[in-house]
Amino acid sequence: MADESEFKTPPRVTNFHEKTLKKEPKGNDEDDGENQKFKIKLKSSAFPLDEKILKIIFAIFLLIIVFGSCFIARITLHILIWHITPPIETQDSVINTLGGLLVSNCSICDTSTSNTTTCLPHSAAVDNTWIWALFLVISAPYFLTFFSTLFRLCFKSNAPLNCGVLLAVLLIETIHSIGISILAFLVLPAFDPASASVVYLAVAVIPPLIDIIDKTVNEPEEDDKRKEKSTCSETSKFSFLFAIFGLLLQIVGIVLIALYIKIGWLMGMFFMSAIFTSIKYWENFVAIGGDNSKFLCRVKWELHKGRTKVACLVNIWKIFVTFIAVMIIFSVQGQDSTSGLKSLFNSGISTLTSAFGDHTFGNNPICKNRAPFIVAVISICCEYLCYKASKTVCVINCQRVGFSIPLVVVPIVTTLTLVSIMHQPEILKFSSCDLLFSTWCVKGIDQLIGNCTELFAAFFVLIVSILLITRHIWKVNGYKHGETARMFVSNFYCGLFIDLSLLLNRRRNDKEYNRIFSKDTDTKIQTAKDEKEQKQPKMLYACCATMWHETANEMTQLLKSIFKLDANQFRNKIKDDLLMDEDAKEDYDLEAQVFFDDAFIPLKDGEKYPEVNSYVKTFIDCIYVAGREVHGDEVKVDDGTMFRTPYGARIEWALPGENKMVAHLKDKTKIRHKKRWSQVMYMYYILQWCIQEKYGDNGKQAALDNTYLLALDGDVDFEPEAVLSLMRRMNKSKIVGAACGRIHPIGSGPMVWYQKFEYAISHWLQKATEHVIGCVLCSPGCFSLFRGSALMHPEVLQKYTTIANEAQHYVQYDQGEDRWLCTLLLKQGWKVEYCAESDAYTFAPEGFYEFYNQRRRWTPSTMANILDIILDWKTSQRK
Repeated sequence: MADESEFKTPPRVTNFHEKTLKKEPKGNDEDDGENQKFKIKLKSSAFPLDEKILKIIFAIFLLIIVFGSCFIARITLHILIWHITPPIETQDSVINTLGGLLVSNCSICDTSTSNTTTCLPHSAAVDNTWIWALFLVISAPYFLTFFSTLFRLCFKSNAPLNCGVLLAVLLIETIHSIGISILAFLVLPAFDPASASVVYLAVAVIPPLIDIIDKTVNEPEEDDKRKEKSTCSETSKFSFLFAIFGLLLQIVGIVLIALYIKIGWLMGMFFMSAIFTSIKYWENFVAIGGDNSKFLCRVKWELHKGRTKVACLVNIWKIFVTFIAVMIIFSVQGQDSTSGLKSLFNSGISTLTSAFGDHTFGNNPICKNRAPFIVAVISICCEYLCYKASKTVCVINCQRVGFSIPLVVVPIVTTLTLVSIMHQPEILKFSSCDLLFSTWCVKGIDQLIGNCTELFAAFFVLIVSILLITRHIWKVNGYKHGETARMFVSNFYCGLFIDLSLLLNRRRNDKEYNRIFSKDTDTKIQTAKDEKEQKQPKMLYACCATMWHETANEMTQLLKSIFKLDANQFRNKIKDDLLMDEDAKEDYDLEAQVFFDDAFIPLKDGEKYPEVNSYVKTFIDCIYVAGREVHGDEVKVDDGTMFRTPYGARIEWALPGENKMVAHLKDKTKIRHKKRWSQVMYMYYILQWCIQEKYGDNGKQAALDNTYLLALDGDVDFEPEAVLSLMRRMNKSKIVGAACGRIHPIGSGPMVWYQKFEYAISHWLQKATEHVIGCVLCSPGCFSLFRGSALMHPEVLQKYTTIANEAQHYVQYDQGEDRWLCTLLLKQGWKVEYCAESDAYTFAPEGFYEFYNQRRRWTPSTMANILDIILDWKTSQRK
């Protein structure tokens, strides 16, 4: 230990000669005991009771939303379908009357009245409005997909279109649309609602077949071979058996339904529609492949690269195919093709021939006030709500409770509910519309099993088959804050099968998205192929490069935020050690770096060593003040340790959460000062020297991908959750190089009032718009998160060190360094995004002079950087 006279340091800082730290400073036994008690308290607060209760309540709420919206969508869907072929009395078949138990004499169902004159069946009339209402329900997801992909085509960069993949997908989706049309407008209307809800389950025969073929033909990749069993994983042998049993049970269920139908041509239509409809979900049951893989694997890989353009074209085509299929179906069923088409378009009345007899077809206003379209709108809204809620539960690690359970239970509950409603159909009879034909009701409910034996057996078999085929929904609990493409294979859902489409479309392996993405990127953002490198812990460096003449209040505000972030990191580490699901973990390592510009008082005559200035002394005092305000008196912050360095000195502290905080004291006579050069200093120190020392050349790239630099001002106030929100945003996509939150100016006076309004408009309108239609142009340096691999790009960090020798360069480089750094990132193809849920607070200029100086720097810099991007638009667009 050096003599204190050699370094003029303030109290609570131990002075060392050594250039490197050999061991952490230790306090006395009493202090160690207090800190140990504090750590025990932090561990106990890792899972607070109120947080647990809130999570349980929210999980139950989402479960109710998913189940309720899906249930209502299913009920309204069956109402629409039944009105296409209403029940009529016939001796030819009983599939439209629940095995003959559905009768038209309402006096049998309602014994409270003997008046049967008002119960005469009027259901032989078919209103074409119900057909178009069902068409809207089926086409709604196609429209949604088209508009969402069209938006991406207009405002986002997209891969070129592969014509071969487009033709293959067009063929598959055409087959699917034909199958959906036959099933919705021909097969399902031939059944009563309860029976149709059983037939509804027989649309998953192709996925297990493709799964079996894929496991037999394609060799697993090296990454898959290295995977070991976990608590929720399955061996390849059991996976193969589950797929076989799922396929066999689907076939058995289809055969049982065919035996129940007993009408030859309808059986053929049912077989064809079941096969055609289930081909939609082939992609989820095929392993991802490269150029040398089998056909479907290669198509899946190519489809991923150009999905936006393919989906945009294909969904317009699907709307057209469905429209044509509807016209063909009802023109064939009419007396002649001309009369059937005229009745379909409300141009006359004709006779519609079904499997059970003739119906009057055309404009038959059975219901008033456009009831069919009201039912259709309810169904569409509930399906969309179910889709959004399902996606939400998957991205908050609540998949098993809020997604798997309700969507598996809905088919069972829907079938039982429909049987109950058909027993008392007057429940859904309104003055404007008789939704379930109350003149028809179930007689002899106790004979249901005997009359519908095949249907009951098919219901049980098909439910088990769906559980086996969609067993992947129970393996994981979702991917926290993952994007839609990671959760679901294709865009949106199927309008006719909201619950089954979500189950079959939920990606079987979330890690597959990482492998797809890693193959779809160039060298600047390659993810590590080695599993060990991919599991490297995330490293967060909280870097303040602007500590200069801040007041004690401003310094305390920053330090309190760092202490809270330190405590959060410690709690997350304890929490993640107890979590089984790797995707739910949010562990990270933390280190705080604070840079003082001009930290020393100039040497006087006769002095050998400089003395730190008053701002450094104030900062050191504020450390202990902030520690007490955050943690109370129960924890004592260890004394700092000072080291002599080539640029001046540094002081290191051990924070209560076992993380380190370093204050770099720059001597402006030895190194460049000002904010940009402090940023260059910590970027090279952290991203080049520290990572190279720790990981070497082999693990450097993976470490850079998992290293985040949190840029802070010396007076910023934020909560740990704000930082985690930025990290989650960047974890969604490896091409996001920076992310910023919403900045709230604080202070008092008219100038601050104006800036609050200005900042609000800037974030609500400007940054939100930039984020949606392209990229944010400036990520403010007071609170932004940067990816290490993005900053270490040769054309970013090296160019950021350019010395300004021209007036334009001085304006662009030194007067708006934050915007210039983002400009460099954007020009190299990195995205800068905005996260509205991440809030930070910083002191704004309260006087006009200070405000004017700030804007005098910002405005010319903004114009210079925007002009730079515009002049180089071809390069930026190409990348």
